Amino acid sequence: MSEARRFPAETASEVGALAAALARPEPPPLMREQALETVKDAIISGRLPPGTRLIEREMCAALGVSRSIVREVIRQLEADRLVQVAAHRGPRVAELTAKTAREIYDLRAELEVLLVKDFIRNAADIEVTQLVSLAPEVAAAAAANDIDDLVVIMRHFYGVLVVGADNAVAADILETLHARISRLRVLAMSEPGRISCSVKEISEIVAAVEARDPARAEVATRAYVNAARDAALRQITRG
Repeated sequence: MSEARRFPAETASEVGALAAALARPEPPPLMREQALETVKDAIISGRLPPGTRLIEREMCAALGVSRSIVREVIRQLEADRLVQVAAHRGPRVAELTAKTAREIYDLRAELEVLLVKDFIRNAADIEVTQLVSLAPEVAAAAAANDIDDLVVIMRHFYGVLVVGADNAVAADILETLHARISRLRVLAMSEPGRISCSVKEISEIVAAVEARDPARAEVATRAYVNAARDAALRQITRG
């Protein structure tokens, strides 16, 4: 059966939206990792919203890569749970459900509390200093309302946290959730007022870490994750 018969014909609006979301100024030829990061970023940022069809030939044109690379990218995004591939429909950006978001946040809260407490116990002073130094960067990105930059900084924040905590199993589990956590973080931060609240919450976590106070750090971490969960769920409910 031909590809045209397996999947429904794309509309002009779908083609245009996909090309616009993945377009780069004067794009160089992209290899697999670059292509993967480009599409992943478009999904996490919301430029490719849930339900968007990922049309193979349009992705090849937008990314400047072969069909084989596009197929590899889609397989990896499916493994990251950012893409769903349904029989006879082709790949689409995965929908976000309230149930899935709640489950991710519940697990994330336990993992982050564990990592923060391990960080306080195991991290060298220089690692604590590195974590503390990121708080002003978070505040600056928040003041500029730069959600993309905030996602990058928070990725760095958790990188420092994971190294200092020295808990490889917890780090591995958190890494498997990273793409979906980033996607939910962007969604939560799109709620008015959420960014400024998150800066205060992160500052409290950092202050607790700097004081080497695990009980205070646990309370602050749970407050931060739960507030983010509630904001994301409200956004999902509003549709």
